[in-house]
Amino acid sequence: MTTGQVPLHELVGRSAVVLFDTETTGVDVRTSRLLEVAAIRWDQDGRTTFEALMDPGADVIIPREASNTNHITRERLAAENARPSAEVLGEFDAFLEGADLLIAHNASFDLGMLSYEHQRLDLALPRCSFMCTMSMAYLTKAGVERLNRGGYTMLGVKLEDVAECLGLELEDAHHAAVDVAMVELVFPHLLERAKAQGLDALNLLIHRRWLVEKGKSQPDYVPPDGRVEIVD
Repeated sequence: MTTGQVPLHELVGRSAVVLFDTETTGVDVRTSRLLEVAAIRWDQDGRTTFEALMDPGADVIIPREASNTNHITRERLAAENARPSAEVLGEFDAFLEGADLLIAHNASFDLGMLSYEHQRLDLALPRCSFMCTMSMAYLTKAGVERLNRGGYTMLGVKLEDVAECLGLELEDAHHAAVDVAMVELVFPHLLERAKAQGLDALNLLIHRRWLVEKGKSQPDYVPPDGRVEIVD
């Protein structure tokens, strides 16, 4: 534990918390595949980490656009002896055991990827609640104002935007272990901003309000029979 670092599970009153990030072959969870997963767990035993590349199978194409972003290629998977997806996810699920809260940036995407991949491999994704630091950043205005293509000002809440807003530096983004370490840093700051703004961080910020405004009944991309729970 870093000196002065508050155990995150105690900060949110949970027995075990896991922050995680994924790298994939694309952005459509219905057709994309997982290539890497990294996670940080906080529980009564302290802080532990998980990181692994995974090989989704020889028939899965890794588009150049994806590898240009996350630097994962077929050559890298071979050089680093990436293991089959089912084997890695089995170990990741064991890492999640007993955790009652997952935290990710753009959590609906990462959870959607996990849910679909588990279904493809006939695995059971552990059921738990989740929080999304992207939603938290949006609601607490912890981002960077940018002009979109239409010339309108919008609040950028990508992980690098949130880090910049909070005075943190994110280097080597789109590497799962780097990104999840940044999520670990920004999460307490976002909780504090929520508290200062009078928001109920442990309920309002679990994607519920945003979903209602968008007319949706569950997180983006999570299939109807996905095992992800939304806390009211």
